[in-house]
Amino acid sequence: MNELLQRLSSLSGREYSLLEALAEVGVIERDQVLRWVQQVVDDRLALAEAYLEHASACDLRRDPECRQAISRAYYAAHHAGRAIAYEAHRRDVTTHEGVIAEAGQIVGSEASAVVRELHRLRNQVEYELYLPWLDLRVEAEAALTRAGEFLSTCRVFVSKRR
Repeated sequence: MNELLQRLSSLSGREYSLLEALAEVGVIERDQVLRWVQQVVDDRLALAEAYLEHASACDLRRDPECRQAISRAYYAAHHAGRAIAYEAHRRDVTTHEGVIAEAGQIVGSEASAVVRELHRLRNQVEYELYLPWLDLRVEAEAALTRAGEFLSTCRVFVSKRR
């Protein structure tokens, strides 16, 4: 089952259309296809939650852990965005810009702006050695809040569709 879900988690729109066609002619059950989709979405949201929990466990009194918290908060939002894209369009979106664009289409531009800002900040803390213009603790706390709110928005979106 894990191998099947692994393959299903990275479906393209064309591949999902093939599953729909197979269900239409009775080769596979449509309810089973929907259960697989729900499992992938639920697992992606659970991964997002795990990233957010990891970010929340960081000691924000230490700069390296603030950087780690920001990075993990971004990836929580990234995976939540992938989950709603899969839920809404039945296909995976893997690029950072693609997830940001999909989030904008699905849950609105404000939510998309949160993911874009977290992505920008993540790039800074991952790649820049010196960040004198940032208060890393304040940025990490804000990133945790924004990622948590985005994850909640994504969970609400999914629950309303089911």
